[in-house]
Amino acid sequence: MRSHPVTSLFLGALLAAAGSLVAGHAVAADHDVDASFGAQGYPGWARLFEPGEAASQDQHGVAFARTADGGFVVVASLPGGGANNGTGVRIGLFWVDADGSWSTANDFVSKDAWFTSITDMAIDSQGRIVVLGETPGPGGLNDFAVARFLPDGSDDISFAGDGATAIGMDSLGSSFDDELGTLLIDRDDRILIAGNSTYPGQLTQFGVVRLNQNGTRDSSFGNIDDGQGGRRGTLGRFIGAQAAYGVRLVPISDDYMVLVGNTQESGSAVNFAATVLRPDGVYWADDEGSISVAVSADPIHMDFVKDATWAGSDRVLIAGTSGDRCAAIRILATTNQLGEYVHLTLDDDFVGSAQVGNPNRYIGTTSGTSCAGVTVDSQGRAILVGLEGIANRPGPLAAGHPKRPVGSGNLVSGLATRLLPNGSPDPTFGVGGDWWYNASTGGGGQSHNTALKQVVMAGDQPVLLGTSADDPTGTDDMDAVLTRLGLGAGVFSDGFE
Repeated sequence: MRSHPVTSLFLGALLAAAGSLVAGHAVAADHDVDASFGAQGYPGWARLFEPGEAASQDQHGVAFARTADGGFVVVASLPGGGANNGTGVRIGLFWVDADGSWSTANDFVSKDAWFTSITDMAIDSQGRIVVLGETPGPGGLNDFAVARFLPDGSDDISFAGDGATAIGMDSLGSSFDDELGTLLIDRDDRILIAGNSTYPGQLTQFGVVRLNQNGTRDSSFGNIDDGQGGRRGTLGRFIGAQAAYGVRLVPISDDYMVLVGNTQESGSAVNFAATVLRPDGVYWADDEGSISVAVSADPIHMDFVKDATWAGSDRVLIAGTSGDRCAAIRILATTNQLGEYVHLTLDDDFVGSAQVGNPNRYIGTTSGTSCAGVTVDSQGRAILVGLEGIANRPGPLAAGHPKRPVGSGNLVSGLATRLLPNGSPDPTFGVGGDWWYNASTGGGGQSHNTALKQVVMAGDQPVLLGTSADDPTGTDDMDAVLTRLGLGAGVFSDGFE
């Protein structure tokens, strides 16, 4: 357990950055890594690893959230968990100050909660840290696994008795395989979990369950009868009899939510999809309140959702991958005459890539890319993060592309893309809206392999989470990494150039 509270340096760092802008009359480009961020000799980056671990041990960044003092808590997947005969994962928690500094002695906690994977995390209104993953369930199938920690990283024994619980969509003697979950904490600090639920031999459905603050199942939520007059959660599909995969829950107005994910139109066509969930967890019947969007115009298309976020005014921005390129759409939720959110449509104000005959979709111009996370800044611009596999990219590097470390063709770079509020690439960000990142390494130089997973705004600055090899020529020793980008146009937007 950490022995001291995190000291917030956010305001000081912001004021120092502002002072340097005034003194130097210069603004770092929005896509630049903020050199004032980071720790332990890694310029612009915080490299997070288990203290004392062997160089061969890998730590993978999964998710992170801001704390009340302006810092961050990062959850990483560590090897060595006891589940599945020692092949499970341990939960690694890292506390990072707003300037990117952290202490290997005090700002790290490791916990074996019998997880086989870690998929998401969030912080509730009391500063408690909730981590979601998978754990072995009955019959060799998976259940969702939830662990909650107090703000200092100690087990929260008020949650399920010992700080962790397993929960699934099983009901009335039927066992479901529950996996790949995401979580949302509502304004009452109840925990909503969404993911995939499969009954053996049947098509996959999305599954949603809500937990009370004490870790028990909320029997007032969902459409599944628990046999005792209550509900066990929600099972369903976006469109008819198509397999459905839940990826992200996004709150909109009046306690309604939009569940975003994928629907499998056929064996060779997967679409972005979403549906409205009412406050009681029930979704509208007969596909009303649902939407399915083929992002690519190709008849054979694989469009996979990876993340989604609220974009203001009952709009939801959805990001993922179409084929081998980053992709995004924006949908609009509207109400009927009773004020019920029942309609989802493509947002006509989101121009995107202006595809002929397939409008209101953004598909990136760079092949070999994959998007994993998205957020929206204060100016309504979307920031997408993911990776680019250089071996998959034909032709020479784009003009103005940053220098990459020398190595084999397996190099992977983190990718950030910024879109204007209308969904078109922002020409003032990087090269045509894209920029590439390779984390600093302990031996000097840039990492040979960096992939970005999530982006969170800290004021006007995007903070990016990913995983990166601490190796300038290979892919050994993967660590979780954080970086922060330049101050952006929201600060001194009158132009200290």
